[in-house]
Amino acid sequence: MSPDRETPAADAQPLVDRMLCIGAGLLEHGAEVYRVEEALRRLGRAYGASEFSAFVIPSAIILTLSLPGAPSVSKMRQTRVGDTNLDLVDQYNQLVRDLCAAPGDTRQIDRRLAAIAARPGYPRWLQILVYGTGAASFALFFGGSWQDAVVAGLIGALLRGMGMALRGIRQNAFFVNLLCAAAGSAIAQLTAAWLPGAAADKITIGMLMTLVPGIVFTNALRDFMAGDALAGTIKVTEALLIGAGIAVGVSVMLAVLQPVLGVV
Repeated sequence: MSPDRETPAADAQPLVDRMLCIGAGLLEHGAEVYRVEEALRRLGRAYGASEFSAFVIPSAIILTLSLPGAPSVSKMRQTRVGDTNLDLVDQYNQLVRDLCAAPGDTRQIDRRLAAIAARPGYPRWLQILVYGTGAASFALFFGGSWQDAVVAGLIGALLRGMGMALRGIRQNAFFVNLLCAAAGSAIAQLTAAWLPGAAADKITIGMLMTLVPGIVFTNALRDFMAGDALAGTIKVTEALLIGAGIAVGVSVMLAVLQPVLGVV
């Protein structure tokens, strides 16, 4: 249904609600802030907004929309930190493209949003397998043996399971990565002490690479390049805090275990 056939005064508020759902879906699953703002801006133009503004930061979206003949509607939605899921980002992007090409009514948008919400996420076993494979690959990349790669892979898989469990009880990223780094470092040190030929440093760096906030830092740089300094600064700060958590976790375990085990 085109926006000309809708009653602006009746549909402004529901449209804002759906746009916030789309923006939150993009933001929570790994989209950059500038991408969310651009998607909302395009939707506003597609629905004939006479006034439109969107303010997006990683934790909130503030949207103001006015359709012809209707008062402005302004609303804020707080967003939560979710796991990166580029499949869902692509689905929300496709919804935005479809609505820009042929604006639909709120019932059509609701059906599409429900279909996206019903899509299964990445299976837990697949995430654990991928993290384990990544840790093993990094251990080999940094000069470790196949034995080191196997140990790093097992630790990486274990840490992914641990991270998902901690996220399930609403722990923030700093403490999740601190605890995972500490646990992984402790296992690497103990394994190197008990397993002949194992290199603690290669195992440790392999499993730590799965914790590095690469996507967060990349999104921060992309927001900076798009001219959104505030969002970029927030994301860089988040990446630095996660990195600090990793460093603290590893340092504590090294300080505690190395004098006892004599592992270098």
